[in-house]
Amino acid sequence: MTKRSKSRRGFSLVELTIAMAVTLTLMSTIATLLVCVINERKRAVEDFDISSELVLVKNYTNGWFNDYVGYGEQAEKCSFALFSDEDFNSGVNVENGGTVVDSLTFNSENKTLSSATYGTVTFSYIDGISFTVYDNVIKLSVSHRGCAQPMILILSRKDFSDEG
Repeated sequence: MTKRSKSRRGFSLVELTIAMAVTLTLMSTIATLLVCVINERKRAVEDFDISSELVLVKNYTNGWFNDYVGYGEQAEKCSFALFSDEDFNSGVNVENGGTVVDSLTFNSENKTLSSATYGTVTFSYIDGISFTVYDNVIKLSVSHRGCAQPMILILSRKDFSDEG
């Protein structure tokens, strides 16, 4: 009498299917996590670049304003005038006795901010800068990618820090 022995070598079809399903689930979860991490990293880099460009606009315009009309004897004689032209330029002229001393210009087509003293800066994320003049105050509305509301910069001769 010979006994027939069943040897169990390998996996059954059910075991193999379960193992493959678990493996695929783990692989898709890991792939999803990697995609999320990579996208978040891209967003963080873009946020940093936008912040850097906004700081550059602020420093550029403050430096320009203080150099030409911020303080001193010349400041009292200067006035502001808005301008725009057919070449997509808009900005503010500084006038002294009716003569244009300098201009702060934003070109919306090339996304450049320029003045005679500070040269030209090109932006990647700044979409537009609009200027408004109220007596001796310049208001800049800076719109940029990623935000529905513009950043507002106020350039003024008056120091508001002393008022309560």
